[in-house]
Amino acid sequence: TAVTTDATGDIYLTGSTSSSDFPTQTAEQSQLGCDPSAPAGCQNAFVVKLDPTGHTLLFSTYLGGSSQDSGAAIAVDTNGNVIVAGVSESSDFPHAGAVLSPSCQINNSCYFLASLKPDGSALNYSGQIGGSEGSYANGNNGRLAVDASGNAYLAGITDSPNFQITSGTLVPSISGYPNTSTFVLKIDPTGKLLYSTAIPGDAASNPLSGFNNFFLPTGIAVDSSGQATVSGTGGPGLPTTVGVVAAAFPNAVTNVENPIAGYVLQLNATASAINYGTYVPGTDTLGGMAVDNSGNLYLA
Repeated sequence: TAVTTDATGDIYLTGSTSSSDFPTQTAEQSQLGCDPSAPAGCQNAFVVKLDPTGHTLLFSTYLGGSSQDSGAAIAVDTNGNVIVAGVSESSDFPHAGAVLSPSCQINNSCYFLASLKPDGSALNYSGQIGGSEGSYANGNNGRLAVDASGNAYLAGITDSPNFQITSGTLVPSISGYPNTSTFVLKIDPTGKLLYSTAIPGDAASNPLSGFNNFFLPTGIAVDSSGQATVSGTGGPGLPTTVGVVAAAFPNAVTNVENPIAGYVLQLNATASAINYGTYVPGTDTLGGMAVDNSGNLYLA
């Protein structure tokens, strides 16, 4: 489901497997963590490293517990540590480091975030991120970025009123189900939570739009100053700023069920303020994104 490379051209993959004979090497988890014959099914994430030719398996490991787990995004930091994000239903998903896994109560799929050592043999940190109502919906498996210091940034959505929000960020708390909130959080190389914020919406209730104040993230990037930028698709209510491409929702809201538009929003380095927020006219959604050394964004 995701691929990246490092500075030397080595290739890193993540995804999911139900195979008990999936090839492993120098693995942190050498065996499938669940029973493939169980009625409810079984699936673990995997993380694989190949040489630049794709001919040599440098490491391969399962990552998961006794239920359903799937890798969705992968990145490599400057020290060669491999960070992977995805979704998990396993109450016994591997835990290591400072990640506050107990917040996830497994009423629905939760996100996970894990960091493996460069040889894949051990975890730097690992754990689930979620709450009482689950933190995975609408096919969003999490979007991941890593900065030059090895901090990981995860963007996703949650229905959980007890999803952890840190003080000093954009909102003090979220309302939870039936409202869905977009979150962005930052974790240091030990798994410690540095910030977690939701993106507040400012649209009034509109019976024509089930997407009011809903901003599904499809991409995240971080610049050299630690400013995280999120792209995606959403309805009316994005907290836009002055002087941007489109401060107002650009698509029709009359006689259209659930109108949507692509958006881009950048947080400052502490997630205490929005540097800019804009819709992108003529789009329904934006996909992946990248940022260069000058802070310019590239969108698709």
